[in-house]
Amino acid sequence: QRLSLFPPPPGPPPPPSPRLIAPVDPKKGKRYVYVYQGDWPNQALLFMYKMLVQTVVDGFEGLGVTPVFMHVDYTIPNTTTAGDFVVWVGSDIKRSDLMIQFRQRGCYTILYQTELVNKPNYCTEPTWSKAIYNEIWDYGWGNVELLRRCPGTLPPARYVPAGYLKNWPKLPPYKEGNVEKIVFFGSLDYNRMQCWSRMLKAANLQPKLTSVYNIWKLEQFVDYIEKKEEGVNRIWVNIHKWCKYPHHGNNSDALEPRMSVLLSTKGLLISDRSFWKDEFSYRDILDFAEIDDMEKVFARIYQLSIADRQKLLDTRWERYKQRFNPAQLLKNANVHLLLEENPRVVLADVK
Repeated sequence: QRLSLFPPPPGPPPPPSPRLIAPVDPKKGKRYVYVYQGDWPNQALLFMYKMLVQTVVDGFEGLGVTPVFMHVDYTIPNTTTAGDFVVWVGSDIKRSDLMIQFRQRGCYTILYQTELVNKPNYCTEPTWSKAIYNEIWDYGWGNVELLRRCPGTLPPARYVPAGYLKNWPKLPPYKEGNVEKIVFFGSLDYNRMQCWSRMLKAANLQPKLTSVYNIWKLEQFVDYIEKKEEGVNRIWVNIHKWCKYPHHGNNSDALEPRMSVLLSTKGLLISDRSFWKDEFSYRDILDFAEIDDMEKVFARIYQLSIADRQKLLDTRWERYKQRFNPAQLLKNANVHLLLEENPRVVLADVK
C-alpha cells in the first residue's frame, strides 16, 4: 500500500512560505514562459508527453502568456531575464545543469513530473531538489499527497492534471452492428498483467478485450483512431501501473496523464480505482471500478441502446472539455497568482 510508505505528518502540512519571484523586466514588459523537454533517440517522448506539454502551452496561453517550446534544445534564449518561468516536462530525461543556470538568472523553475510516486526515496531524489526547482507540478492527486508529506526536502507540489487536447483525433460515433471492443492503450508490463488476467476470466469481457502498445508517434495514433479498425465500437479501459489485486483498504494510485489522450478522442472510459481526490476530479466523466467489478460496469453500458450510449458520451464529453480546459486547470491550481504584478505561491486543494 503506497500510503504506508510515508508516515503521516503530525498535522496538516503548513502552507509554503511566499517565495520571491523577480519582478517583470521593464524592458520586456512581460514574463516569458519557456517549456523544455528532452527525448529518446527515436523521439517517442514527443508523443508520450504531448498531453502535458500541450496542457502547459494552452494553459498559459489562456492566461495571456504565449510559451516558447524547446524540444531537445538545451540552449538558453537571449530573451531570458529574471522573473521568467521555465517548465521542464518529464521525469525520464532531465537537464539539472540547465535548470540551475536558469535559477542563477533569477528565473522561476518548475518540474512537471511524469512518474508514479511509489517509493520513499523520491523525498531525497537529488534531481528534484529545491536547489534546482522552485516547485513540482504533478498530474495526479495520489502523487501530490505523497510528495507533500516529504519532510521539507522537496519544493512544494502542485496538482496540474493533463488537460483536454484540442484538435485531437476523434473516435467515430458508436454504431449499431459494430464489433464491440474494450481497449487498453499502453504496456501490460509493470504488474498490469495480473489485473488484465483477472479481467480475461470474465466471460462477458474476454472476447472484447484487446491492448495496443505499438504507437509512438502522433501520426500513428491519428491513423489508429480515425482509419484503422472500421466497424468497431471502442471503449477505453485504464489499469494502473503496479496494479494491485485485490486492493486492500484505501487506494492511493494517481490517475495517469494517459486519461487526457483517451478522453480527448471522445470515447467512454472505465478505470481501475484511484486515489479519492483523483476520482473526485474526474467525477461524472468516467467510471471507476475494482478489477472484479469491471464486468458489471461494462454490462451496464452495453445494456444501453446505441442512442443512449452516445447521449451518455456526449454529456460526459461536454463536461470534460469544460472542467479540463487547460487554462481552467491552471486557474484551479492557482498558477495565475504566479503571474500577478506581486506574484504569490499559493497551493490549491481539490476542487
